[in-house]
Parts: sequence; C-alpha cells; structure tokens
Amino acid sequence: RRKNPQFYGYIPDKTKDRTIAFFSLFLACSTHTGWRIFSSSLLITVHWRYFVGCLAAENLVYLAYRGAVGDFQYWIPVGGVFGFVFSLLKRSLDKLVTDFTLFLHLRHPYELGGCWWCYCAVASPIWCWISTFVFFQDKRRRR
Repeated sequence: RRKNPQFYGYIPDKTKDRTIAFFSLFLACSTHTGWRIFSSSLLITVHWRYFVGCLAAENLVYLAYRGAVGDFQYWIPVGGVFGFVFSLLKRSLDKLVTDFTLFLHLRHPYELGGCWWCYCAVASPIWCWISTFVFFQDKRRRR
C-alpha cells in the first residue's frame, strides 16, 4: 500500500467514508454476481453447451489478447512447459473469478488488467440480456 497508494489506497481511513466504500463495493459485487448467476442459469436451462461455449469463447479471446500483446507469461519467473501451463491456468482462473465475483484486486496490470476488469463489469449485464433473449427464443421454438 505504501509503494502504490493510488492502486491500493481506494479505501479511505475515515469511518464514514470507509463504510460508504464498503457498501458500494458490496453492492457492485452483489449485482454483478446476480447478473452472472441469472444469465448462467438461463443458458444452462436452454442447454449446458451454450454456457460452456460462452465461457470458453470469452476465455479464449482473453488469452489470445494476452498472447498478442506479449503478456501471456505470468509475472512469476517460471519458464518452460511448466511456466506455460501455470500461466494458462492462472490467467484462466483469474478471468473466471472476475467473471463471477468482480474481484477488485484483479484489475492490477500484473493480473487481469484494468481494461479486462472493466470489460467483465460491463459484459455481465449484456450477457444477462443476451441469455434472456436466447432463453425466450428457445422457449418460443419449443412451442
């Protein structure tokens, strides 16, 4: 926190401000989680392959972006095949955790990054609308 107060210092020291920040973060994470659970349940209701396909597509786009900008290798100095597998798992799990929880610390450039963290925050309500559309189209098709 001392080295980078702009990143880690977003929680104020005053009690009232800290409480407001806590409830704001709680509300943001709760609504984000609700959107993801709702959209996931609708896609799974239609067919589980839609859900897995959406998660896989988002993750592949994220990993391709990390590879394209030369930032795929995780910052821990491990090379070779183990480093590649570790980076693949770590990057994928970070993306999955952020997709479902909007974990704020993963917006750090060494982790998910600010742009992808913002994408996860914006994509959840969009995926909610898309999955609702897919659900009702499937329901209409089955009649």
